[in-house]
Amino acid sequence: MPLAGGTSSTLYEDQSLVRVVGRRPRYSDTGHVARPSLKRLAALGLLVLGLTAAPASGAALGVYVGAANPAGVSAFGTWLDREPEYAVDFLADNSWSEISTPIWWLSGWQGSPYDVVFSVPMVPKDGSTIAQGAAGSYDHHFTQLAQNLVAYGYGDATISLGWEMNGNWFAWSAQSDPAAYVTYWRRIVDAMRAVSGSSFRFDWNPIAGGSFPVETAYPGDAWVDVIGLDVYDQGWWAGWEDPVNRWIELVHQPYGLAWHRDFAAAHGKPVSFPEFGLSDDLAQHGGGDNPYFVEKMYEWIGLNKENVEYYAYFEFAGPIGNSAMMGGSFPLAGAKFQELFSVDPPAIDPTPPPGAPEPEIEKEGESAEPSRVPASITQIAEPEETIPVVSHQRHA
Repeated sequence: MPLAGGTSSTLYEDQSLVRVVGRRPRYSDTGHVARPSLKRLAALGLLVLGLTAAPASGAALGVYVGAANPAGVSAFGTWLDREPEYAVDFLADNSWSEISTPIWWLSGWQGSPYDVVFSVPMVPKDGSTIAQGAAGSYDHHFTQLAQNLVAYGYGDATISLGWEMNGNWFAWSAQSDPAAYVTYWRRIVDAMRAVSGSSFRFDWNPIAGGSFPVETAYPGDAWVDVIGLDVYDQGWWAGWEDPVNRWIELVHQPYGLAWHRDFAAAHGKPVSFPEFGLSDDLAQHGGGDNPYFVEKMYEWIGLNKENVEYYAYFEFAGPIGNSAMMGGSFPLAGAKFQELFSVDPPAIDPTPPPGAPEPEIEKEGESAEPSRVPASITQIAEPEETIPVVSHQRHA
């Protein structure tokens, strides 16, 4: 919805408000507005806002605050007294045009100082399948996407492609045909890398937990740059109500944090946390206002800091489940987050003290699926243009 003065408006379904985002243009030789990387701004000494920027090397702070919302990222930095370096966003999955030509998103991020992680659907929810993609039917859509990203100055963006493939809630789920997922992923990466001016980083990003053998959907080291994991404060083993037990489960469950660390190390890849967050949904065994989860995530990032590329908090309240801290929903955990994450987690020696026991917990039973379903991605029609709305949901 264009407004006077070269600004854009973004509608957020969870808050029922319109946030006006000002654009700070810097034109590239393509004629499109390019964004200045925060790392480059920091190197030039241009960050004079009095906030603490993450270092150019090692683990970098990120956040998701809603679609195409640089103002929201900035507000999160003000709340935290630390400027995020990364912003996570999700392209819509209603049609191929939204995937291949996401101009609304690209325009929304123009001129912002953030390195954007674009979560890219592999197919829209229109009947398209990963089997057809594996046969080469959709390569041209991703060539077009890569061309648009390059044209708008995002040729070096991180692409979280076909995220949470170990769940069953997206059309690109790998559960029924992991071989097709792998073949299709490789085709997409090859098509996007072939576009002149591109230097994308591809993030292979399951969600923690579940029983699906997600390693069968790993595309191979030549097609993956980063190995991510989405982590929420939810538990399903016996004793999940105890924050300590819940954390032990997050670390030691199949396809949990320890698996993520070890799998990435075995493949020589850095790790990421494209989404991590609190959960207020008790029906889905969420931990609520839990500062212990914040403390342990901070510690875990420090324990693995040399191999963490970025970590992004999920600052969002959707129709089902809330992780947003800034509005006061999690006063204790929010205060702990501000106390700790206002500075980068320090590196911690991962060597356990001599004689330290292995943690034990009784399992309540293996869950067939991870414990969270994000992303029903819808759109609201306006007289002049369509404004996408992203809503995230927990697994029912």
